[in-house]
Amino acid sequence: SYAGGIFIIDKHAAHERLIFERLKRAYRDSIPSQRCLFPQVLSLDKGEVPIFELANPYLKRMGIVLEPFGERSHRVVSLPKWVKQEEAEYLVRELLQEFAEVPSMDGLSEKADKFLATIACHAASRGQDPVSVPEAYELLEQIVRESVPLSCPHGRSYIYFMAIKDLERIFER
Repeated sequence: SYAGGIFIIDKHAAHERLIFERLKRAYRDSIPSQRCLFPQVLSLDKGEVPIFELANPYLKRMGIVLEPFGERSHRVVSLPKWVKQEEAEYLVRELLQEFAEVPSMDGLSEKADKFLATIACHAASRGQDPVSVPEAYELLEQIVRESVPLSCPHGRSYIYFMAIKDLERIFER
């Protein structure tokens, strides 16, 4: 709450934007990754193999490292430090689909924000995930401290202010 009203915040979108901004800063060099404790095996179909071969250097730069594990299988051995291991397969498949939509690998630098937004979405806390009051305050403090824009990477606002008078009107007070 705040003098004269309350702020309503979409936790997932706010967290997603915070991670997105961190990924963009890190992408200039290489996104920090962490090794997976239990690497997931990803079987690629025939159509995904050539896309993966072209995309693999970019995936590595984004902190996603896969190692060969059989004829058309790979193990996801490292992910960006913000991504949960259980998101590995879905994230890699979604990124490969996005890579497939790029007409040529020359256009990848222009699409980097889209790829980073996908990673941020998979790394962000989910709306149904419980959050404590201290965790909520910490998220807000990080947003303010890092001057994070007030919209998610897709352009939707994640914060809304509702005046007390509007609340009173809703509840007929």
